[in-house]
Amino acid sequence: MAENIRRIRRVKYKSIRLDVHCHLRKQFRQLDINLEQALEDLAHLDSFEVVKIPALQVANKDFRFSVCRYGRIHTDLTNCHSLIRSSLTVNGDHLVSIDIKNSQPLFLSLLLINYRRSGNRILPIKRFQDSSSNPYAGLDELIRKTVHPIILNTNNPQSPAVLLSNTTVQTVQGVSQDIAADEFRTTGGCPKARAVNNALLSNDEQWFVELCEQGRLYEQLMETAEIPVRSWAKEAMFEILYGKNTLRTPAKSCFTEMFPKVAEVVRVHKRKDHRFLARLLQNVESDFVINTVCRRLMMERPEIPVFTIHDSIMTTPEHVEYVNRVFQDEFGDLGITPKLQFTNYSRSNNHDK
Repeated sequence: MAENIRRIRRVKYKSIRLDVHCHLRKQFRQLDINLEQALEDLAHLDSFEVVKIPALQVANKDFRFSVCRYGRIHTDLTNCHSLIRSSLTVNGDHLVSIDIKNSQPLFLSLLLINYRRSGNRILPIKRFQDSSSNPYAGLDELIRKTVHPIILNTNNPQSPAVLLSNTTVQTVQGVSQDIAADEFRTTGGCPKARAVNNALLSNDEQWFVELCEQGRLYEQLMETAEIPVRSWAKEAMFEILYGKNTLRTPAKSCFTEMFPKVAEVVRVHKRKDHRFLARLLQNVESDFVINTVCRRLMMERPEIPVFTIHDSIMTTPEHVEYVNRVFQDEFGDLGITPKLQFTNYSRSNNHDK
């Protein structure tokens, strides 16, 4: 059994060919863990014998790293209990995570915007091929249509978009201050050069995008549907987005009344297969976080420790502001201003932005 596991790991290791994946895999060699502290933090859990495994693998430098067919990276970090994170360090520095608030609904907003811009066309899923020399090449057309930058080259508006599979460094001059401004909004006070064409969005669609940007979608659903606990509202939202169209719940009825046009787009994407929307959003999420944000970090600042947990990135405290700036710049190019949440895993210091 052990030999079979090693063989499977060797195959997965050799299948990692995309440069940004190789770079992120290399980052894991820097990761250290205070194993005694981690095991102590996990000791009270009933599932201790299971949840301790990722900690042991990190301590033994026996890292798990694979890329699923939809582009997501799976590692010991994505598989470990959150209690372990306070025991992780890089060169003695603890880690800070940068999370996108309301991330799945926010990526749905991008799909919604571009669904309207493309004349209500449903985009096909492009599956990730492990054996490809450039696995993201097949996703270029999908992502270009799904999250196509709203702002074009001001010197040459007719210039073609750069393929995401070939993306290196994107120009960010003159972007940061606008993005950081409080009045920067996709559907409201956003500068005209970056504004989404609101004529394509109904009022409820604009409201949905704004709530996702502000990280308040779940709170709004709690208030309107009278759901007392935020985690319940989040679970209800996931049921709405990823459950079958035949699902009938009070929360779904409330969501449909609040956002009838958004609910229609969700329903259309799940008409043939209710799993389609989840897979499509994974394509968009992985391309943005990995092949856009992480690729830019790799090209501009390869020395920065970067670890991904699906829609979030972990780094050390001294690099948080730079990674935050890249996040904001890249989202700004798509006409979206998300609210990011910062969690400091020094065991004594948590803060949000």
